[in-house]
Amino acid sequence: MVVFGFYILFISRDWAGLMLLMYVLSIIAFAVICFVLPESPKFLLINNRASEAHESLRTIARINGANYSIPPDAVFIEQDLAGHLPARKPDLTLARINSQIANLTMTH
Repeated sequence: MVVFGFYILFISRDWAGLMLLMYVLSIIAFAVICFVLPESPKFLLINNRASEAHESLRTIARINGANYSIPPDAVFIEQDLAGHLPARKPDLTLARINSQIANLTMTH
């Protein structure tokens, strides 16, 4: 990669090839992140998916070389908070956006 960058910088001066390479590498990185990286245990717990969160924590512990496991009946603070969080309602619905646009066009 560095060699290719130096080639573009000093010999070719054609930046389009470098831009294409960066674009392809970023698309590959995005695909890897989306399909390989698991969801965080905190996200899973807040969304009432405790069994998946426990499995994710077990996987993290195994990768880190920890030799202990989380009890299946363990309750995390995120699980407790999930019941107290207000339900999320979409703030910008299509009808609200259309009414705001209509108000803008009428007043101006």
